Amino acid sequence: MEFQIRPATPEDAPVAVPLIHSSGPAAFDVVFADDRHPSGQDFLLDVFRLPGGEFGYTNHTVVTHKEQVIGIGACFSSKTSLAFMLAVTPQIIRFYGILRGIRVIRKGLKVEQLFHLPPPDKNYFAHLAVAPEWQGHGIGSQLLRHFLDRSRAEGQTHAALDVSVQNPRAEKLYSRIGFKTIEERTAPLPGIANHRRMEIEL
Repeated sequence: MEFQIRPATPEDAPVAVPLIHSSGPAAFDVVFADDRHPSGQDFLLDVFRLPGGEFGYTNHTVVTHKEQVIGIGACFSSKTSLAFMLAVTPQIIRFYGILRGIRVIRKGLKVEQLFHLPPPDKNYFAHLAVAPEWQGHGIGSQLLRHFLDRSRAEGQTHAALDVSVQNPRAEKLYSRIGFKTIEERTAPLPGIANHRRMEIEL
């Protein structure tokens, strides 16, 4: 089976956004869902089509089969945190309005305690997901190795990611690739599971 790995585009949104959401539905919904938007996907769909920002298409890489998106992920470092913050703050205010937007930002800052970025010499992998019908075909492994090669080419010394304690299948995959658990963090808000930080030396 042939798979292609390429940068995401705005046109990928209808398939890419549900995949991104599936990588951490509880966290996304705790932060971005409210009485008007029952799922965090509403906000993600709005901002994925925009360039820049943590949730924009320019921060994502997709895996395709016969031009169909079947996997997605993001690879970045803490060097991007200021740019991400500058991008997402107006995106949130535009989407939710000022008062509701401030509540979203506050929740987001709390959840960042669980997923805070590692030092600049370590790349961070996030929003990793493979369509259910394609799981077990090595797609996640291919995407991870692609990000590891990219991280080495960028001169990084390590790569890191976070995995929910309720997702042993993903944790097993990361362990097979060579990631090791270095810490378990307690979720700062109800509805989100504890997460384990895993790292690999490049």
